[in-house]
Amino acid sequence: MQFAINANKNDVCAFYINITKKKNECSVIVFDPVSRIKNIEDILIAEETMKTKIFVLLLAVLLLAGSTSFAGDQQKPFNGWAEEVGDPIPIDPLDYPYLKEIIDQYGPPSVIMYPRLLTYEGNNTVGGKSTYEHAVIFYFFPLPDFSRFVLLYYVDETITVANGDKIFGRISGVYYSSIDKLVDKGIIDGGTGRFEEAEGERTSVFFSDAPIAVFEGYIKY
Repeated sequence: MQFAINANKNDVCAFYINITKKKNECSVIVFDPVSRIKNIEDILIAEETMKTKIFVLLLAVLLLAGSTSFAGDQQKPFNGWAEEVGDPIPIDPLDYPYLKEIIDQYGPPSVIMYPRLLTYEGNNTVGGKSTYEHAVIFYFFPLPDFSRFVLLYYVDETITVANGDKIFGRISGVYYSSIDKLVDKGIIDGGTGRFEEAEGERTSVFFSDAPIAVFEGYIKY
């Protein structure tokens, strides 16, 4: 059984993560696998190589937090963490522009996991203590025997930082059942206050056995 996975340049369904060490500095390199992953079996094979790399990514993010430098006076490191709080709230995904765009492109999301609003609290390098609201939809791809599966997810994100300014973003990611981890890529797309014209990117890893996400990237505003 094969499932074709289509994505445009900004909607990465899944990605490989490699960590390189050069001149005693860690860097995270993200690859778009759309040209490589053609079916569900390929994704499951990719899981095996992901097992150790995810833990290396966590270490790299913690080492890089607050120490990464970027070119340009306005481009800043965007590193931090977030922990889920409260209960999921059912939503109509068509009320969220990015989720509506995904549904128009890929069809209705999975009924196995209903569309929901998730809330996280945490800290980051540009806003201090922050609240993260994630409106999320899921697409479920099991093996024929349901022994393992891959869950693709898309998020319309609003981050409210300590002073009340907001950062808007869109996220696409994948959950690997065999290693019980989630990895994703986020695109920053404006906001309010000083983030009104913000842009940037970040990558995240979620650990379900300790529901904290760590992320690393940049933001320009």
